[in-house]
Amino acid sequence: MYHKRLVTLWVVVCLISTTMSQTAQDSDNTGSRTSDDKSQGRESDVKNRPPPNQKPPVWLECMATSTGQDVGNSGIKDIFETWCSNYDKIVECLTANLPASSEANPFDFFISLNFDPDRLNEDSQEFCGMLKDKSGELSCSAKQNQSLATVCGHAFTRGLIHIYDLFQRQNTPPPEVLTQIACDVTTQTTFCIRQTLPECSPEVQTTLINYYALFTNRSCVAGEDYQPPSPKPRPPETIVFKCAAEASDSLGEDPIQPTSVVESVVLGLQTDCKTYNARFSCYDRELRNITNFLDFWLSLTFDLDNAIMSQKAYCGKIKAECRMFQ
Repeated sequence: MYHKRLVTLWVVVCLISTTMSQTAQDSDNTGSRTSDDKSQGRESDVKNRPPPNQKPPVWLECMATSTGQDVGNSGIKDIFETWCSNYDKIVECLTANLPASSEANPFDFFISLNFDPDRLNEDSQEFCGMLKDKSGELSCSAKQNQSLATVCGHAFTRGLIHIYDLFQRQNTPPPEVLTQIACDVTTQTTFCIRQTLPECSPEVQTTLINYYALFTNRSCVAGEDYQPPSPKPRPPETIVFKCAAEASDSLGEDPIQPTSVVESVVLGLQTDCKTYNARFSCYDRELRNITNFLDFWLSLTFDLDNAIMSQKAYCGKIKAECRMFQ
């Protein structure tokens, strides 16, 4: 259940309205993955500690205790008003209860990575002042992109679970690594949330997502000009692989699936001996447009006539001497 409450809480705080059924499915899938990991013999990679307590995060309990309200399903306006009118009591409650709960669930563990009551009080005062200054402009949040907001919420949940899983492993990363990952999760989540608020000005967007800075720090919140890192480009395909595939396709035969290592080697040699003319002709053509070091290295030694002559002699020899090659 805590996964469902976790998503509901953070999704609301981030201006997100998500479906509880999908959240439950995410939780089920997480449990399924954990079971699969154990069935594959990886239970030794998890610390020998009791399972997490199945209860709401301390954050929710402190909000409810300090205000007399269950804020788990409140709207964004209520969440902010509740925090800003009672944050001193909430921080006091967190200070008293978070240490004992920090290992019990992903959300409390996430908060514990950067928790500092003095800083949280100071940052809360600053955040609430900014929110008050923009109070007349917050109605734009009602026009958020709900579909994208759901994606943001689930991505954040996966990030929290990933951090918590890393913490539970036998070889736990150093605290500073987990803190940096938490910062990265916050950056990506706040960037995502910005995209859900096209009707809000960049300044209002910044004011709203600065709520996240309370639990990490201001540098972890995506700024107006932030761009997510581009995926690493795939290395260019080498001529050896490209020409092997092209020559194999030229056979026009369905590939035979080997049933043993020996058969795999034999089939590879048979294919080489059937396709070397096409393969080396491809080398000769493609080496006129070298794009990577491996291709350059090949070009230093490749000669079309010599390659064909050598391969022909080699194939003739193994055909004569290897019974399995017949």
